[in-house]
Amino acid sequence: MASNPLFQADPNTTIRAPDSDFIPSESMFEQCPYIQEDFFKRPLPEADRRRFLYECPKNSLRNYDPPKLNKVRLSSTAKQHDT
Repeated sequence: MASNPLFQADPNTTIRAPDSDFIPSESMFEQCPYIQEDFFKRPLPEADRRRFLYECPKNSLRNYDPPKLNKVRLSSTAKQHDT
């Protein structure tokens, strides 16, 4: 990948094995100043947080049917190891 001329010509990319680090340019920082902040320390506003939690599926809405194990035929040796 280091032999790729696209990566060699880009001053915002540092080649490391096996990945690459992205270094944003100054113009990108000007357009998106929140990139410099820690993403996980930016909580959602209260209204957006409540809307997000309301739209998440609830466990009570799930209809789960466990498989019927009584109809599985096991040999006597398998039953001995199972108990």
